[in-house]
Amino acid sequence: PMATVVETQKLLTSLGYEPGPHNGQLTPRTRRAISAWQRDNGLLINGRMTRRMVEGLRRSVEGLRRAAR
Repeated sequence: PMATVVETQKLLTSLGYEPGPHNGQLTPRTRRAISAWQRDNGLLINGRMTRRMVEGLRRSVEGLRRAAR
């Protein structure tokens, strides 16, 4: 869904990746950012946005927020 793509784009940006505009479109640029995050986290690199991948992004961002406190 579009809202999940927007959330994914925002999470990737928060983590320092560049998914392009937060427009809800799963563009090649967003897929490259997903692939980079997957690579950096030792995951299978396929550029696909899955529920599990989004949950991992959420955990990563939450970890950064906790570390910043």
